[in-house]
Amino acid sequence: MNQTFNLHRFGLMVRLELAEKGQSYLLSILPILLFLFAMMVPITFSKEYNSNLEGLHPAALLLSVFLGGSFYTSLAFNQYGAPANAISEVMIPASRLEKFFCAWFLNLLFIIPLFGLFILLSDWTTNFANHRLSQLGIREQYVMLPAEMRNTYFLFYIIINGLVFLGSIYFKESAYLKTLGLTIALFIVLLVGNQWFARYLTSFPKNSLHISPFEPGWQIVLEESSTYHNIMLAPAMQTYVNFLPFLVLVALWYITYIRLTEREI
Repeated sequence: MNQTFNLHRFGLMVRLELAEKGQSYLLSILPILLFLFAMMVPITFSKEYNSNLEGLHPAALLLSVFLGGSFYTSLAFNQYGAPANAISEVMIPASRLEKFFCAWFLNLLFIIPLFGLFILLSDWTTNFANHRLSQLGIREQYVMLPAEMRNTYFLFYIIINGLVFLGSIYFKESAYLKTLGLTIALFIVLLVGNQWFARYLTSFPKNSLHISPFEPGWQIVLEESSTYHNIMLAPAMQTYVNFLPFLVLVALWYITYIRLTEREI
C-alpha cells in the first residue's frame, strides 16, 4: 500500500470507521453526556446555597469529562486487540497515516467539545443559580471556576487523553485499565517530585509545605504563619513550561503513530 496521505481515502476511512464502530462510539457518548447533565443541572433548582450541589460540578469534571472522555479515547485502536480484528484492520487499503489520523480526528471530534460543553454548562448553571438566589434575597453565591484553573484542567485533560490514546494501541488487553493505572502512578510521581523540588528551593524547611499545582511557580505556606510565599519561575523558563504540555502531547501522538506502524508490520 502506498504510504502517503490522500484526502479522499481519509474520508472513506472515516466513513468506514463510523460504519463499523459508530454504535460503540454512540453507546459510550450517550451515558457520558447524560451523566454530565445529571450532575450539572441540579444546582439550578436550589432555593438556598448548597455546597453539596456546588460540589457536583468538580465531580462532573472528574467523572464525566476526565474518566468519560478518556474511556471514549480508549476505543480509538481497540480493534487491534483481538488478532482476527487486527488482521482485518491491517488489510484495509489505507496508509498508516490515514488510519492514524482517522482515529485521531474522531477522538478530538468528541473530547474537545466535551470539555467545552462542561465549561458552558458550568458557567450557565452557576450564573442561573446565582441569579435565582439573588432574587430570593440570599447573599451567598456559588463560585465560578477560575480561568487559570480551567486552563490547567484542560492541559491535564488533553495530556491524559494523549496517554490513553497511546495506551489503546500499545496494550493488547485491558488497555484502558492499564493506561489509567500508569497515568495515576505517573501523576503521583510528578506530584511528589514537584513537592520535593519546592522544598529543595526553600532549603528543606522544618515546617510543612503546601504546594498548589494550579498556579505558575509554587505557592508555599509555612504552617506557623499561614502566609503564602510565592516562588516564581524566570520569564524564559515560564514560557518553556507553558509550551511543555503541548510538546508532550505531540510526542505522545508521534509515539502512537510509531506504535501503529509496528502493529501494521
